[in-house]
Amino acid sequence: MAGVIWLGDASALARVLRGCAPARRAWVLHRMVQEAARAAAHLRATGRAHPRWGDGSFLSVALRRRPMAEPPLSDTEFCFCLSSVLWHLSCANEQRLSHWHDRPMWYGVSAAKGKRDAKTSETPVRD
Repeated sequence: MAGVIWLGDASALARVLRGCAPARRAWVLHRMVQEAARAAAHLRATGRAHPRWGDGSFLSVALRRRPMAEPPLSDTEFCFCLSSVLWHLSCANEQRLSHWHDRPMWYGVSAAKGKRDAKTSETPVRD
């Protein structure tokens, strides 16, 4: 993934997922993330966009799959897809930053130690 991830990138990924069968969504999301990473690596190595996956942005990877038109937020399936994309991105960011020991608490869990924070009664929501 090259550069900053925008909400439009997440929305484009979610629109692709919304058009997929629910049983395939996790696989398709994982595949798109891999394609974006490979395209970004290709861009860094050659200075040119990947011929199939573009410049490494999620938007370019999603647009190749012709996402459906942007549905309203009253579409519960789209909201589920969007939240899945955002969750995946936050987990990926969490793994990327996992070597940091002094980062803030997240969902009542110390990400560095994986323990529940005594200050909050929230239960961690992780798979």
